[in-house]
Amino acid sequence: MSAISDNRSVFVTDLAEEVTETALLNAFNTCGPIRSVRICRHSDDRRSLGYGYVNFLTASDARQAVHKLNFAQICGQTVKVMAAQSDRTQRVSNNANVFIKNLDKSIDTKRLYELFIPFGPIMSFKLAQEVNGLSKGFGFVQYESEESAVKAIAAMNGKQLESKSIFCSKFLSRSERSKHLVIESDNKTTHLYVKNLSDDFDDNRLAKYFQTLIGSVTSAKVYRKSGKTFGFVSVEDSDVANTAIKALDGQHLANGNTLRLTRVRKVAESLPTDRPTARNRLDGYNVYVRYLDNCFTEKRLREMFAKFGAIASAKVFAESSEWSLRTNQQNRNYGLLYGFVLFTTPEAAQKAVRLMNNALVAKRPVFVSAKSTAVSTGYPLGRHMITGPRNGRQTFAKRLY
Repeated sequence: MSAISDNRSVFVTDLAEEVTETALLNAFNTCGPIRSVRICRHSDDRRSLGYGYVNFLTASDARQAVHKLNFAQICGQTVKVMAAQSDRTQRVSNNANVFIKNLDKSIDTKRLYELFIPFGPIMSFKLAQEVNGLSKGFGFVQYESEESAVKAIAAMNGKQLESKSIFCSKFLSRSERSKHLVIESDNKTTHLYVKNLSDDFDDNRLAKYFQTLIGSVTSAKVYRKSGKTFGFVSVEDSDVANTAIKALDGQHLANGNTLRLTRVRKVAESLPTDRPTARNRLDGYNVYVRYLDNCFTEKRLREMFAKFGAIASAKVFAESSEWSLRTNQQNRNYGLLYGFVLFTTPEAAQKAVRLMNNALVAKRPVFVSAKSTAVSTGYPLGRHMITGPRNGRQTFAKRLY
């Protein structure tokens, strides 16, 4: 029996702040007897976090609740209802997670769900949205099984929806995407490095050698260094480059040398990815803080984190992106400041992240994380507001100031 079909609990998200346990109970008791209802709340003032759980006596009633109340209105706000999943390995399985992009802005969360539910039970789904609620044009659907995800990709990839051809693929983690991009970049290069050439090779002979076997050559250049002869050959397109490698790599020359061909990679791609730099050597000591109050100062930031250990520096910056300015016009109280705190020990930085992330500062939860390379380039991280359970555990915010 599948995990969803045997589940007696449902997860309810996008709840309005005024929804109470009683309101949630009244909305769901039409589906069957309920064992318990819980709305997850802040630990200090008991404000709703916007999500909760309903536990039924039977799995069939839980399934009925998902089918009947998903996208229902509770206290005037549309909610999402999904089968609760306590097994984190199933909840975050990339093999059953489908990434969808190039969606028309008119396609909302409900339509996204209706488009992909025919292929199998859905554990969770999300349509990325702007602050004003408009679609960003991409989303995710997490199926119960990999088989359902494969069916969805096969049926929906390239499908025309509202004059747009959508793209569907298996979700790739950031590390997987990086590897994929490097491989794709390598396969598209038209420049080849040729080594183990015999001493009688010059530019003309190298060009003719390749032209005889693969056709036209854009350029060819031979170099000699430390008693070794090598060269570079450029061809018209990547297909010709692939053909050249298959045909010539490993060929034996008249002098007995074994010819070796590889694609020319950019310097940045050829460097070891784990080489430490002056920037990333400090990453374990540096903490990134976002959603600070607009009146925040560097002095106050330093005071807020001083309890965790000695601080080398603390800086506060103002966001100037188009998204930030638009958000400021819509909500004057939204925190448009972010900052960095550099500790003298990585242990202090780790403790600060662990205890301060999602803490309430001036009645607003702040986002705190170890500084990443993306942040160090000057671009603030994406939104990290409290929107749901993390790692299967309830997330609380603590009032510290």
